[in-house]
Amino acid sequence: IRDPGSLSFLMHSGKVINDLGNYKECAKNSYSRYLLLTVRGLPVRINLGLCAPFECEETDFNSYSPQIAKFLNETLQSIIPKDSTIKVNIRKEDVLFADVNREHSAESKIGVGNVLTFLFFSFFVIFSVAAAVYLSQGRKEEDKKGERPDIGTRILSCFNIIGNFNSFIGEDETHDKNLKVFDGIRVLMISWIVYGHTFTMAMNTPISNPSYLGEFMTEFSKAHVYNAPYSVDVFFFLTAFFMTYIVLQQYRRNNKFGWQIFLHRLIRLYPCIIVTLLAFIYLLPLIGTGTLYTPIYIQANDHCKSIWHYIFLFIYHFKPDGTNCIGWVWYLENDFQFFLITPFILWIIHKLPKAGISLVFLLIAGSFGYQFYLAYHYDISVDYLKTNKYFNDKYYVIPWARCPTYLLGVIFGYIYLMYKDPKTNPKVFALAEKIKNSTAVRIILYIVGGAGMFMNVHAQYWVHKNTKTMPKLLDAFYLVFGRSTYILFLVVFLIPVFSGRGAWVRKILANKAMCLLSKLTYGQYMLHLVIITYYTYATFRSLYFEYEYFLFLFWMFWITGYICSFLSLLFVEMPIFNLEKEFLRPKRNPQAIKQAPKLDNPPTAGEEATPLTQKNNVQLNTFI
Repeated sequence: IRDPGSLSFLMHSGKVINDLGNYKECAKNSYSRYLLLTVRGLPVRINLGLCAPFECEETDFNSYSPQIAKFLNETLQSIIPKDSTIKVNIRKEDVLFADVNREHSAESKIGVGNVLTFLFFSFFVIFSVAAAVYLSQGRKEEDKKGERPDIGTRILSCFNIIGNFNSFIGEDETHDKNLKVFDGIRVLMISWIVYGHTFTMAMNTPISNPSYLGEFMTEFSKAHVYNAPYSVDVFFFLTAFFMTYIVLQQYRRNNKFGWQIFLHRLIRLYPCIIVTLLAFIYLLPLIGTGTLYTPIYIQANDHCKSIWHYIFLFIYHFKPDGTNCIGWVWYLENDFQFFLITPFILWIIHKLPKAGISLVFLLIAGSFGYQFYLAYHYDISVDYLKTNKYFNDKYYVIPWARCPTYLLGVIFGYIYLMYKDPKTNPKVFALAEKIKNSTAVRIILYIVGGAGMFMNVHAQYWVHKNTKTMPKLLDAFYLVFGRSTYILFLVVFLIPVFSGRGAWVRKILANKAMCLLSKLTYGQYMLHLVIITYYTYATFRSLYFEYEYFLFLFWMFWITGYICSFLSLLFVEMPIFNLEKEFLRPKRNPQAIKQAPKLDNPPTAGEEATPLTQKNNVQLNTFI
């Protein structure tokens, strides 16, 4: 009491769970040190701010981590009902004290990496603008001469910000208008991902009303929030669908596969990965401050800088700590690994269709069996309130547990190709024509597909509501088949559109706005979590979680993510794509293209030649 700092130690420390205290007031005193206690091993993270005498260092407090972990386990186990699904298993390494002020002072200094990052972004911005200015001055003279531009002008054209912007807003050359609906699906799914990650942010930041999360997750109307990971499986499906549709056409046309598709894929992925890594490692530590920002410094400097090559090799998710540095790249790594083996599977389908499709079904069955094994052996559940470290390391990010939805994309891509080429399988074409000409069947498909997707997502409400009495087999069944059945219902819903009908669906999913936003979904996926990470940890107080504020955060992250994605695409990604197209991609042989066999494409909605008297009926029929 006689010590003038004794009272301030108490005043500036946290008093209850997730009370961060007063960091600024504690840190500015020469006789006090601000320490942040972090406790993991629970469904939600627990933090507590501690203002301690300056003589006490974080190592002194961390030496008591085993005793604190034991105390918390005993205390929480006595409070939590015995029949609760929440399992308390706090280890000594889950209890950590960190000197926030020391970490911030050490890591917020500008170094060589920060300077190089600034120069990297400055180069692309300045060069893109300079190229636009230069080309706007000399374009008319070159057009008059009619000569092929020299190599310097061609390089400048790749960086031309005006040309890239016009290319961005221009229409894509898509011969199959039915597939344009996937533009809108990509936009909806990436929005769902941002929506879900906004909720994940609340789970990983200290909130002053943690008990509300339990109520939130047992509300029927909120099931779509924590089931947002289903959207990732839709992207797996889309990648496989388009790759199957394109590569099988190449096999039929040339009887060989072009290896350039792998190079093109890498060039498509790497630029945004580089932008994300540089922003995470070298920009966030400089622009952020707050009591929770220490984990960012540790991840960026003690981890990311030592493992970045694993990310570029697409194997980072196999490391035990493979989620500590932009862990969301696990999706890209799974997707690229699937991408590597798909051409070989498609070659078998091309040569031996029945054997190839049987192999795909066999791989799906093997994955289902592996997931059942995980559910029982590691006690993995779909109930997010059940804390289980194996859910992420053994199931969620592992390719052989996530491949079924990708393989379904292979199957349906092959079926759609058969429909577009009736000579391959007339039965598929005949069935599609029956659906196309039956309004009642199409309405039933819309209802079954839409209701199936809705119920598949919201079925987890009953899992959380009845988790105490939920049979293990039913829990495992939902874990294993939930994602694949969602994809199946999505396909059922889209069958009328694939057959050439469903104009109302195309109006919603294939309009100009969806087309533009779909070009930014990759950048949105990579960059929105950098923004969320910054906002999550750049705070001096805990968050009071409520759904209205949650929605506000979602729209803020969604809009900011698209802005950053647009800037990344315009200044960094598109110039690199253009360089690859100009100098690395082989030029097409017009004669070969002319002689290439064409698919017998059926007419799309509204293209049928009909008598004038049937005009109104056709419009109604094609709309549905």
